[in-house]
Amino acid sequence: MLGPSHRLAGLLGIAYGGAIAIALLLPVPWLVRGAIALVLAFGLYLALRTHAYRSTAGTVNALEFGADGTCSVRFSGAGQWTECELEHSWVHPRLALLSLRVAGARRARVAIAADAIPAEAFRRLRVRLRLRTAAE
Repeated sequence: MLGPSHRLAGLLGIAYGGAIAIALLLPVPWLVRGAIALVLAFGLYLALRTHAYRSTAGTVNALEFGADGTCSVRFSGAGQWTECELEHSWVHPRLALLSLRVAGARRARVAIAADAIPAEAFRRLRVRLRLRTAAE
């Protein structure tokens, strides 16, 4: 089960806040600056709900790897597990980014911060993803 990540929320807030500050300093009319800032603020809202707090419908809220290398996900609002294929991954000591292909054509992007799951589970996930990348 993937929980909320307050650390990821803080980092998203800093990144989007910086982008909004830069947008407000642009040498364009105030209306354009305001529109850009509004779009960035909405982007922050969506990123927080999707990746940091996992509260939007259709967001991956559970991820499971089988012993044979299979991958399954459970979406918020759905009770059943859906098989998926891990397409790409990027691993950092405090963050794992996954790109999944679910049910043929559907794709899901998952950001898993170290504070979103127990430390031992995050360590095992990082090792699995690094070994998979090394094997390719």
